[in-house]
This record gives sequence, C-alpha cells and structure tokens, in this order.
Amino acid sequence: MNKLKGLILVPLFIQLTQAQEIAIFDRVSMQPLELAEVTAPEKTVLFSNDKGIVDISPLGKVLEIYIRHIGYNTITTTLENLAKDNYKVYMRPSANTLDEIVISPTKFKEKLVDVPQKITLIKASDIAFMNQGNTGDLLANSGEVFVQKSQAGGGSPVIRGFEASRVLMVVDGIRLNNAIYRAGHLQNVITIDNNILDKTEIMFGPGSVTYGSDALGGVMHFHTKNPILSKTDKTLVKANAAARFGTAAGEKMSHLDLNFGKKKLASLTSISITSFNDLRTGAKRDSLYGDWGKKTFYVDRIDNVDTVIGNKNVNVQSPSGYTQFDFLQKILYQPKANVKHLINFQFSSSTFIPRYDRLTQVRNNKPRFAEWYYGPQKRLLAAYTFDIKFKGKLADDFKLVAAYQDIEESRHNRDFKSDILASRIEKVKVFTLNADFEKRFKMHELSYGIDGGYNRVNSKAFSTDIVTYAKNKID
Repeated sequence: MNKLKGLILVPLFIQLTQAQEIAIFDRVSMQPLELAEVTAPEKTVLFSNDKGIVDISPLGKVLEIYIRHIGYNTITTTLENLAKDNYKVYMRPSANTLDEIVISPTKFKEKLVDVPQKITLIKASDIAFMNQGNTGDLLANSGEVFVQKSQAGGGSPVIRGFEASRVLMVVDGIRLNNAIYRAGHLQNVITIDNNILDKTEIMFGPGSVTYGSDALGGVMHFHTKNPILSKTDKTLVKANAAARFGTAAGEKMSHLDLNFGKKKLASLTSISITSFNDLRTGAKRDSLYGDWGKKTFYVDRIDNVDTVIGNKNVNVQSPSGYTQFDFLQKILYQPKANVKHLINFQFSSSTFIPRYDRLTQVRNNKPRFAEWYYGPQKRLLAAYTFDIKFKGKLADDFKLVAAYQDIEESRHNRDFKSDILASRIEKVKVFTLNADFEKRFKMHELSYGIDGGYNRVNSKAFSTDIVTYAKNKID
C-alpha cells in the first residue's frame, strides 16, 4: 500500500502594526503642547511628549478619540478626521483657565486672584508674540507701562508717574537698582535680554514693604528661563534658535539657547547678539508739524575740525545705532523634589549709545553738541539660589539668594567746535543677600525675611583734550 505523503501548508498571517503618531499644537502660538492627554472609551491614557507628539496606535480602532489639556478646550475627533488633517491637532485655549501664579508680592508663588494689588503678567507666549527688539520696547508694547525713550538705545519705564530710582527692577529675585540709579531717565532695562525671558510681572503701587524704598512706585520682576530636568534616564536636549530683522532700524538679531538635562542636573546656555543701525522715522507728516522730526544734519570731524554735514535722508536719525551682546548661563541641581540649588550667571554689554535727542539741539543756528553718547553699558551678575520646601514650626518654604553684580556706566559729551571731551564714569560693585521665609496656617500665610545689600561705588569725572590727550579733573 502506497502511503500518501503530502506537505500541508498552513498559511501564517502576521499583522504588522505601525506606529501612528499625531502632533498637538497651541492654536494661538503654534507651539507644541506637552502632556496633552489622548484617550478613547475604555482605553489607556496616552500623553504627548515635549514636541507635542503622541503614538496613538495602542488605542487600536476606536470610534472616538478625546484630546484634553489643562487650560484648553477638549477635542473629540475620529481617526478619519485626524487623517484628513494630516494627523495634526490644534487646541484652542480655554477661557476658564487655572489661576495664574505670580511671585512678586511675597517672593513666593501666589495665586493672582489672592493678591490685592494690581499685577500684570506678561507670559512667555506673549513675549514671543510681541517679538520686540529689547525689553524696553517689550514693556511699552504691553500697553501697561509707559516707556520714555530719548534715543534708540533707551527705555525708561514709568509706572503711575514714578520712574528711575522710584520704581524697582528685579531679575530672578535679585534687585538691579543700586547706588548710582538717579532720579532722571535710566535705560538699564535694556540690559535684560528679552529673548530668554520666561515671564515678566509688573506690580503697580508701593512694594516697599517687601522690596525697600526703591519700590515706591511699583516693581518690575523679570524671570528668565530655568534649566529643565529630564524625566527619564536619557539626557534631555533642547535647542531654540531665533533671528529677527527690523526695517525701521535695520535691526539684526541672532539668538541661541541650549538646554541639557539629567534627572538631577541641568544646564541652560543663552546667547543673543543684536545690532541696530540708525533709526528711520516715518516720511508722512501732518503739514501743521512742518519739519519737526527731520534730521537735516549731523556732525563729523574732518582734519581735526568739527564740520556740519547735510543728512542725505532727513528721516534717518543719525547717529542713533548701537550693538548689544547678552549671555546667560544657569546650572540647576535638584537632589530631591523639595530641594533646589541654582547658579545664575548673566552678562550684558553694549557699544557706545548716541544720545540722539541732545545731538539734535541747535544753539545760534549751529549744533550745540559735536558728541553726546553713553559709554558701553556693562552688567555682570553672578548669583546662587537655595530653595527648600519643608514642614517646620517657623516656616514651610525657605529661599536664600546670594548675588554679586559688577556694573559700569558712563556719559561723554563735547560741545561743537570744542576740543574738550567731558567724561563721567561710574562703576559699582553690589553684594546682596536675601533670606525669605513663608509659613502657612490653614487659610492664612505669613511671609517674612531679611534683605541686605552693600554698594561699593567708584566715580570718575574728567575732561580730555582730543588733540593733545591732556586730562583734567572736572566736577
């Protein structure tokens, strides 16, 4: 009997499931949304990563998909609709958002609704949307602060009629006001790089109880971005680059910041370089104003003689251009969830900044000044911050900030047809130490602390003969 030998082929079906990713963005700022919640009925909950991307293949074939995020309207969609939209989702911010958090009133986090004073918060998304050339213009375009500008490289914030030494500027909990802040207009706010700001809090009205006498008119608290720690064992690397060109002043800005984060240690580096040419005004004027605003001349020194040169373009404010360099380095060490150590280093420097309003003045039908400019405005800041949260008898939160600042400012002017250049140079070294405590009692909070500062000022005033280079003391 022949045996039937056969080969039985059993078809093997292998189903390959490819990752199906969607990207989630803020509809207003067009920025990716991290930790957006994606789920379906009786399915697991998925979350988007820092790029707004989430793999929804674990959901399988479902009829409806729900996308949620705190502060945004919930979206209900289907796989078919996602495919039509190229797997991109744009979430609209909700009008019913959580209470915004501010720090300025007590130096600790507070809900904005719990603060009796008027406080305006300029968020990172607002700063990016306004896209201004410097921090002075940022405040002016917020619509909340009047900013006086005598020249393109200026910006003196005015809060309810108070300015200069009567309003306080704070960066990352460190006061910028020092012994050389005068009562007149100041442009120190432009030394703060708006490209690396996380948010700005403007507190209207007296803040002297918390910050001292300089806060008589109000407080402007600038918060720069902090390093971001990694939530996994992998190193978190983030990079942001930006470039801006403005036609009004021929502005050219380049910015780069890099973040490297481990679970307990993170670093943030930021560099910004901004160059402004001479500012150009609008050409259309009301006939009632005549030639007001036109710059018909500028002064140049030819063969050691001041000479008046006709301005080819009367709408160009010559000279008014300058260049600025900003650098920031932060290192965050967080050994425990309730303990933070932060090293903060900032440096800002500018070239000479022409005082344009003085260079337009005329006396006896001749220019009053041949030169009037501010010297390089330098600001160096090095600080250490220790922050700990605990449950103690005297406090629940404790923050210590030790800082050192090295600041240099100068003013230089020379009359037309004069060989004598007057110079005034101020240098100040500032040492500050702040210790702040907060204790919570059910519905009440108690904030207290100590604030100490030491200013060491070196001021020089001298004249220089620009022909012989002889120097003499002046007032």
